[in-house]
Amino acid sequence: MKCPTGYGNPITKICTNKCPQSPIQTFGDNLTATCVYKCPNNTYGDRLTDVCLKAADCQTGTYGDDSTNLCISRCSRILQTFGDPITKKCVKSCQYNYFTDNTTRLCTQTCNATAKLYKDPSTRRCVFNCPSLPDLYNDPWTMTCVSDCTHVNYPYKYQYRNIRKCVQMCPVSPVYFAD
Repeated sequence: MKCPTGYGNPITKICTNKCPQSPIQTFGDNLTATCVYKCPNNTYGDRLTDVCLKAADCQTGTYGDDSTNLCISRCSRILQTFGDPITKKCVKSCQYNYFTDNTTRLCTQTCNATAKLYKDPSTRRCVFNCPSLPDLYNDPWTMTCVSDCTHVNYPYKYQYRNIRKCVQMCPVSPVYFAD
């Protein structure tokens, strides 16, 4: 059913400017000019406008999700996807210079310092502890995993292997006295 304007509702066979939200939400597909239950590939249902959009046109703070074909505000923890601010899609891995943040489900250039997350360049993830393979250390100054603390800005310039962290001073071994 082709409508001169708006979208054709396949259930009621009536032309409408806005696709119905009940009993099941539908979205206006501009390519076919019909209301659809699921937007076609490479388009995503926007719940605010009830229209199928390209990922780049999803509302601010939402990302195109290929598993649901919807613009969603939080990418899937189960599918291990993250909101990419460049493509505006939920992606498995972030682009160069971006890191996956499990707390926000976003690709980010700065990991959450409040949660004490460090940028791990070896995995491009935000991590609580830097990995031992490769041999990296938490640098609290840059919030990045580094291979050598001596190249790091003052004040954290010593590698403390036991806790995999750059520190200001090496810890002194405790002194024990006999009774």
